[in-house]
Amino acid sequence: MTPLAYFLIGLAFVLGLGVALFVARQAKAQLSEHFKSLSFDVLQSNSRTFIDLAKGELEKAQLSVTGELAQRQEAIKTLVEPLKQQLETYQKRLQQSETVQASTLGELKRQLETLALQSQSLADETQQFRMVLNSSQARGRWGEETLRRVVEAAGMSAH
Repeated sequence: MTPLAYFLIGLAFVLGLGVALFVARQAKAQLSEHFKSLSFDVLQSNSRTFIDLAKGELEKAQLSVTGELAQRQEAIKTLVEPLKQQLETYQKRLQQSETVQASTLGELKRQLETLALQSQSLADETQQFRMVLNSSQARGRWGEETLRRVVEAAGMSAH
């Protein structure tokens, strides 16, 4: 082989190596861009998937909390309902008691007024008896003693 052939083979080798390096760099750049694009797509897809999963979990949590809240409200209602009924019963009994008490007090007042009238009437009659006993015309020996006995039997004093 001649030196020119070696030179041409060497030159072809260097050119081939340069082209190979150039193609390799181009392939690397394209692969890098392609990798970046794929990475971005995967990242977006993962982000969407994560958001969808998070929304699903949040909805489940909200449903769970709503269900628990409803259960708690029902439990509270179950506890409070008997107390409410007892309170209503107590209020009815209290109203009945107040009505009976008012009626009883009215009756007692009426009886006290009647007693006061009777007491006044008795006091008036007693005063009339005293006046009769003290009257000089009505006093006689036989009438005075009889009247005194009637008054003493009634529990009153003649003077």
